[in-house]
Amino acid sequence: MKITTGPVDCYIGAFKAPLQEAYLENHGFSRGMILFAIPSYGVLFRCRADGDLMDLEFGAFFALLRFIKTSLAKEQIKNLRVFSSTPKFVFTMMNRGPELRNRPNREKMLKKYCDRYYIQPELIPINRNLVSFFQP
Repeated sequence: MKITTGPVDCYIGAFKAPLQEAYLENHGFSRGMILFAIPSYGVLFRCRADGDLMDLEFGAFFALLRFIKTSLAKEQIKNLRVFSSTPKFVFTMMNRGPELRNRPNREKMLKKYCDRYYIQPELIPINRNLVSFFQP
């Protein structure tokens, strides 16, 4: 068991592919993708998902937090620095904007995780966001 004292750097991202192969389209695959990375633990996650870009970005964020809570529980992580290249997401997180206030489930989930972790959202240029290299 490792006790982490400083912040753990995490990267999140999401996108919707403008085009999709006919086979995937015909078999119901989503065009959206959520991604997160935790470089200090060698973790890279990608998953197809549905929703608008903010839904996908929050999906990546909550998937990251759930992964840390369940798969890295023994690490006793308490402090997270979450990098995103989506200004609307970062500013919503910093100011509890309408994307949270108007979505009670999001706000409730965030409160649950904020009770457990200190979360620092930070804006990062897309060319420095580690998960941006996996976007089309």
